[in-house]
Amino acid sequence: MQLSRLLLFDCQPEAVAGLPWQEVLPRLPALHELAVERCAGAVALPTLWSGLAGAPALRRLRITGRSTGGGLPLAGSLPPAQPAAQQWGAWQLQPPSQQQQQAQQQQPASIPDSVALLQHLVDLDLSQNDLEALPDTLAWCQQLTALRLRGNRWGNGRGNRRGNGWRWGT
Repeated sequence: MQLSRLLLFDCQPEAVAGLPWQEVLPRLPALHELAVERCAGAVALPTLWSGLAGAPALRRLRITGRSTGGGLPLAGSLPPAQPAAQQWGAWQLQPPSQQQQQAQQQQPASIPDSVALLQHLVDLDLSQNDLEALPDTLAWCQQLTALRLRGNRWGNGRGNRRGNGWRWGT
């Protein structure tokens, strides 16, 4: 039996950042749904997007930030990185360095062009991530019928935190 759904809720940002997504997701060929919900900063992880490129069967993707703190962790909200890697199954969790955390906090969250590789994506939720724009390559996801973008900062720096965010599709 193959894993078809992977759902992570209220995750610690350093734990999600430490997962080797580019190794894990390609090993799950039947994965149809991935949710990393209420996890500040997950949308900005390059390793997560690299791993998603290796998940061609993915149909539903939810990467949401915290409803009160946006997509990026607040300064000082992460515990200090531990010197030794933590063991998780066959993979090593490497907490992000303080320098990596600071760089992530200074840059607005963005979606890479590699989102175009998700050809079977039907449902995409990127709510509460403080996004300022979406890549034009999202148009290559031609099966996309639902897009949720509530609580982002569309260019003007003011996010809509009252729940009237974009919703496209059914």
